[in-house]
This record gives sequence, C-alpha cells and structure tokens, in this order.
Amino acid sequence: SSQLGEETAQKLSAQFYRETAGNLYLLSELIRSYRRGGDVEAILRSMSDVLMERLSGLSQGAIELAELVSLFERKVNAGLLLELMDRDDRQLAEGLDALLRRGILEEHREGRDPVYCFSHQRIRELVYDRIPIEQRRRLHHRAAQLLEEEGTADSGACRRLARHFTLAQQPLQSLIYQVRALELESAHRFEPFPLSGEEQTSERSAGQLLQEAEECRTRLSQLREQQGGQTVDRLENQLQLIQGRIFLFQGETERAVSLLGGLSGSADERDAAPMVQACYLLASSAIFRQEPELAERYTATGARLLSRGRDAAAQARFQRLRGSCFCLRGEYDKAEYYLHEALETLEKLRNGIDQLPKWLLLVLVIFVDGLVGGLYRAAGKTTAARVIGWIMAAAYVLSILSFVELPATLATVSRIVTVVCLVADIITVITSGRITFFAD
Repeated sequence: SSQLGEETAQKLSAQFYRETAGNLYLLSELIRSYRRGGDVEAILRSMSDVLMERLSGLSQGAIELAELVSLFERKVNAGLLLELMDRDDRQLAEGLDALLRRGILEEHREGRDPVYCFSHQRIRELVYDRIPIEQRRRLHHRAAQLLEEEGTADSGACRRLARHFTLAQQPLQSLIYQVRALELESAHRFEPFPLSGEEQTSERSAGQLLQEAEECRTRLSQLREQQGGQTVDRLENQLQLIQGRIFLFQGETERAVSLLGGLSGSADERDAAPMVQACYLLASSAIFRQEPELAERYTATGARLLSRGRDAAAQARFQRLRGSCFCLRGEYDKAEYYLHEALETLEKLRNGIDQLPKWLLLVLVIFVDGLVGGLYRAAGKTTAARVIGWIMAAAYVLSILSFVELPATLATVSRIVTVVCLVADIITVITSGRITFFAD
C-alpha cells in the first residue's frame, strides 16, 4: 500500500496475489510494472514474459522435464518422473538440479520419496501450454498407465487418474475412475461398516457427490449412444448404487428404495457386486426402521447372491444382518449364533489361507502341507489343532535341516501326523476348498 496507495492496493491485492501466490519477486515485478504503466492486462502479459525468462538458457533436457512436471496439477514423485523419462536417471538428476537452482521447481519430502512441484502455478500453466496438443495426449496416457500401477485404494488417486484419462481423450477410462472415486467417498461417509478400510480425504458434501454422480450419468448416456457395452452398464449400476446410498443417508427413503430396489431385483447376475451392496444397504435401513420382514427379505437375497463367491468380508456383514433380524424379533439365541458366525468368518479372513483359489491351496497342500497345514492349525481355535499344527510345522522345518537328527520315536510320530494330515487336507481341499481337519 505504501507503493501503490491504500485504495489502489485494496483494489488490486486479490488479483495480484492470485497471479503471484505471494511470491515476493513476482509481486515486486508486478508493482514496478503497474507504477510504470497502470494497465493491469498489459502488466499480466509482461509477468508471463518475466516468468518465461526463467526458462531461457536451460538445456533441452531440463525443459522437457519441466513439461513432464507440468502434466500434474500439484506434485509428482521422483519415481514417476524417472519412468516418464525412460529411466534416464542422469538426465533426471541434471534437469532437477537446474530447475531447482532457478527456483522453477520446489522439492518436498513425503515419507522416504521426494516430490516436486512448480514454485508458482502460473509457471506451470505457461510451461504446459508449450506442449503440442497431440504430445500432451500421449504423455497424459503414459502418466495414467504409471499411476494405475501405483494403486487406486484412495479416492484422490482415482480422481488424478480420471483427470489424466480425460486429457488423454479416453472418456470411458476417465469415467471408470471418477465413478470409483465416488464409490469410495460415498461408502466411507454414508455406509454403515464400509468394506473399504482406507481413509478417504475428500471433503465433498452429499449434495456435491450427488451432483457429480448425475453429471457422470449424463456423460455415460452419451457414451452409450456411441459405443454401449457391458462396462457402461456396470458403471450405470454403480452410479445408481451411489445415489441410492446417499439418499438413504439423507433420509429420502422412497427415492433410495426406488434406485436400490431396482438393483437388488436385477435379473443380470453377471456383475453381482452392486446388487449385493444394494441388498446390504436396504437391509441395514430396514433394521434401523425396525422392519424385520423387509430386512430378512433383502438379507436373504444378498446372501443368495454371495453364495456364488468367496467374499468372506461381505458374508460376515450378511451374517451380522441375520443376527440383527433375529434380535428385532426377540430370538436372541439365534441372533447370538449368527453374530458369532460373523466373527468367526472375519477371524478366518485374517488367516488368509481360506481366501486362496482352490487349485492353489491344493498345490500348496500337496507340496508343502507340513508348513501350510501346520501354520493354519497353529492359528486354530481347538487345542488339538494347535498341538498338531506345531508338530507339523516343527517337523517340516527340522526335515529341511539335514544336520538335525530326531529321536526315533519322535520322528515316527511326526511322520505319522504329517501323513495323516496330508491325506485329510487333500480330501477336504478337493471337497470343500478348505483345510478343516481339527482346525475348526
């Protein structure tokens, strides 16, 4: 205000801060230019020239690196940049050194890995605008492929992927990840006991999520006209589930039942996941409203759909629902039974072996049953299971240590136990896909 006057400073402060982000060097340049000419638009154009001067004299490798960083809205880790540069670590190191010394990029630490971003958003925009459109499309597609490999458990990662696929001109892939982000955020905020344990960072309100879901449905309808297909149908079902979930949370039961009821009664069972989720939400809502008949109907439908798969966590949720239904009816013994069943299912899920494909479990049993079957039983509930489990595991370990000689009696006992369990495990894995001998 001392250089521009109080009134002028108040009028221009918001715009100047937006253009400089508080950078003292850029702010000084703007003020000097304004005092010389007073034309704000001309000043902003001159600021772009000032910013672009920072790139003058840089090597082609450093400029290409700056262009790669500009693909990302906020920050990018060094590993991703290295992959985008075809693992040329020397060019990466030299480019980063030059850009950091010029103050074009900033380095921050997130855990063990450094991340990089532009020191000013305006510089990023100017660098990004230099990239030819077709090259941008290819680079965004490559960035999306690399980000897919990093995982999509967090809604923020899904949204970043959606943005890159949009800019790569791949609208269907973009929608897949945008809908995935909506699913994670709505389940985390509006669903009882969501299966996704990851903390979601979005602060979008229910209204914003509903509006975004409706926009996705509009884009989906346009894609359906162009190409159709099962992927579009699945996304449509997911959006229907998301909207129904949020309406239930808001207390708009009729609208929620209209959306979720259509999913739970769908004849297409090739993609049962949204239908199972719809049944779970409707049953939970019916229990909350103390309507046991309705809750039992939706619980039975969801359990029937689940019986075709091996999703133990989802099965535990429906066992809990069954227990809640009996609790509403005052049949507490049955309620306790199903709640214990849910807990036992989750305990087995923790073990992990029950979740292996049947053929893989059979292979493991045939070749390394002393270890696999032993550890499985050692984590069992009964004393017999634990004793036999430790005998099998110890015998397996000792058998591969050639310098250990067991007493004859102990060696005979361990071999008999191992053989009996091996035969039992092969039979039970073939018949039921599980290890059950003494373990339960």
